[in-house]
Amino acid sequence: MSVRHRVLLLLGIVALVVPLSSGAQPAASSANATGDSSMQPELHDDQAAIDGGKKWLELIDSGKFGEAWDATAKYLKSSVTRSEWVNGLTDIRKPFGKLVSRTPAKFARAHSIPGAPDGDYVVIQYDSVFAAGKNASEQITLMLEADNSFRVSGYFIR
Repeated sequence: MSVRHRVLLLLGIVALVVPLSSGAQPAASSANATGDSSMQPELHDDQAAIDGGKKWLELIDSGKFGEAWDATAKYLKSSVTRSEWVNGLTDIRKPFGKLVSRTPAKFARAHSIPGAPDGDYVVIQYDSVFAAGKNASEQITLMLEADNSFRVSGYFIR
């Protein structure tokens, strides 16, 4: 498989399999079947992931693809090298031009994503407008790592 196809597959795998709920508002926690809400995600968990995703997208918007790779989840780093990431993302983002606006459109949590280890994931989809007159749907997937930090494990733009 070519490097470009590997990068595109990694960037787009989540877009094919995770249904997203409408609205970008984070979901507050709810009790599980036993009434214990201690293991459920809470609003501040979602906000931390959303804020981290915004900061990461700012790196992408400013063309700092290498720094964006440095800030990704270990899972993504084990799947694609920094050089492959930078080259692939440069090719993918170049036709869109500079970002004009980005609006959160959908938000979802998942615990299982095909091709990725089970864990806690946040998927955020944005409606984006670029200077080249192109509209796009951008999606980032963040995974909770061992240090309890959400880091980007996937990026998809179409």
